Amino acid sequence: MTEDEQRHIKHEYFISNTEDDPNVFQQIREDILNLARKMKTWNKEYPLKLIQLEKRLQEKKKELPIISLNEIKHISTDAPKPPNDEELRLFLEFHHEIRALVYFKDLPSYIILDTQWLSDAFRCIVIAKKFTAISIRNKTKWDELYSRGKLHNEDLDDIFSKSKNTFSKHKDHILNVMEKFDIIIRPNISGTERDVGDDKPLYYIPCMIKSEPECDI
Repeated sequence: MTEDEQRHIKHEYFISNTEDDPNVFQQIREDILNLARKMKTWNKEYPLKLIQLEKRLQEKKKELPIISLNEIKHISTDAPKPPNDEELRLFLEFHHEIRALVYFKDLPSYIILDTQWLSDAFRCIVIAKKFTAISIRNKTKWDELYSRGKLHNEDLDDIFSKSKNTFSKHKDHILNVMEKFDIIIRPNISGTERDVGDDKPLYYIPCMIKSEPECDI
């Protein structure tokens, strides 16, 4: 929850559908104004060129759930005065804060425009049981997923390869974002502790761990 959300105070307003009470509507207006004044973005200048970029990204969202930073930079050049790199970063951070998109400055390569698409990707992994019939050859690793929450790269390939979305294409970025949200964690194991010849990513899904891990995660 953001700081702005934590400051919000919930009120109940009783409005009659038969009688108009101007006092109630005036109270609502005053409460909205008071809340707006407490927000970090209150009374801050918002360049017109960023409003134009915002509209373009809303249009792009209808076509693509995720977009590269380079493509956003290219789109922004359509404005008479394109934003510089610092303005663009602040734009993305602001819209991430209001949950309009998903952007992390330490994961800048891609920006997720459709947050529902990201939720669907999370759900595919966390409720992966419906994909168990896909790969018999990885049965042992699937069993590890259900009993120990151990997520192997082969499991991910099975899950995303059958998805109708573009998850497989953006698998690495999805995993990085999931790590940021602590939905999956990368265990603290050395190369010698890995399976012989296995240098592929390995994760744990905390909510799926049913038995004690063999080592500290």
